[in-house]
Amino acid sequence: MSVDYLARSERTLLIESMLQDGKLSTSEIARQNHVSRARVQAIKRRLQAPPPKPSAAHSSGTKTITVRFTPRVFAALTAACEIVNQENSDDPLTIEDYAEECVVNRLVTMGLVRQKRK
Repeated sequence: MSVDYLARSERTLLIESMLQDGKLSTSEIARQNHVSRARVQAIKRRLQAPPPKPSAAHSSGTKTITVRFTPRVFAALTAACEIVNQENSDDPLTIEDYAEECVVNRLVTMGLVRQKRK
């Protein structure tokens, strides 16, 4: 399952492509797209920022957070991963992957992120 974390509007995607093209000034891009110059500058800064470093073998564009678990929760996560890994030893599941999957599933259920269509 993959989730669309970075859903952007068509206007934002158009502004990004115009900035990457480099033919128009920030003011002209803002005027043509009926947005403020500050909005175009914010998009430009985001495009120029170095990409976030993936925390594991995940796709780029993800953000890293630190989650602290109580010893009981950590032990339960460890046990859950061990059970899954006994059934499927070809692709071992890590605590990080399991916790991410649980969070993503909950966010999809709540309607806060959309599931990408294949």
